[in-house]
Amino acid sequence: LIGRMEVSVPDGDGWRKVAVKNRVNEAYRAEVELAETVASAKVRLDFPGEKNQVNRLEIYEVELPGGGSAAEWIRPDAESSAEANVAVFRRTVDVKKDLKRAEWRVTALGAFEAKVNGTLVSRFLDPGFTQPEKTRYEVAYDVTAQLKRGENALEAAVAPTWWRCRMTRRAYPKVGPPNPPNAALRATLGLEYADGSREEIATDGSWLSAYTGPVTDAGIYDGERYDARKGVEGLAASVPCDDFKGEVLPRRGPPILLREDLVLKPVSGISTFVVVGMMVSHL
Repeated sequence: LIGRMEVSVPDGDGWRKVAVKNRVNEAYRAEVELAETVASAKVRLDFPGEKNQVNRLEIYEVELPGGGSAAEWIRPDAESSAEANVAVFRRTVDVKKDLKRAEWRVTALGAFEAKVNGTLVSRFLDPGFTQPEKTRYEVAYDVTAQLKRGENALEAAVAPTWWRCRMTRRAYPKVGPPNPPNAALRATLGLEYADGSREEIATDGSWLSAYTGPVTDAGIYDGERYDARKGVEGLAASVPCDDFKGEVLPRRGPPILLREDLVLKPVSGISTFVVVGMMVSHL
């Protein structure tokens, strides 16, 4: 893939550029080499369009290996079913002092949406695709702006997409039971206070969870089933999950982008038709 990619590393309060590559795969290699020397890197990609004009720019932060985590894999203390396989996880966090920086590192057995005080902080279809039985990506979010002093709410919803959904089972038969699958979460919230002290809140039995909420089924192949009559209820203490035996890695490459500019919108005066087989119905 031809393009332009700049790799930068933290330098005081700013960033210092360390590599510029004209091929994205070369920049990825530079990123991997950096993993041995720095904790994080910021990456910029410029993709040339017509007449060498940039038609897309992506800037994202890549978190590289840097220390272990006390976080546990947790799941609801119940079995999922065909009627409900999306799990909701919640925990309240008390921020006792003024914050300097807060980072939430999240991964899941499935695709997830992560929220802080009701604000979505994750990207579309995070953490991205990996070989289900071998690796899971962990994604880092700067949530300093979303947290406030006092009580805060963390929430994640996890669906079996790219873990044990219908199509994943066909492609990776080694990803066997249980069936229906467990949805599991592993996350660490790192707090750095203005006075220099630090605190970590990791997933454990103190998190509440359940297969609940209006989204009862979700997947990239079969779509989403949404029941607006249902709310989040029946949350109970989470239990450990040992379904995943592979390795958790920091996410590589750019995130999946949701192209909202391509969403089809109704146009006044235009008739819409739905074609199913040989049947045509006018809406």
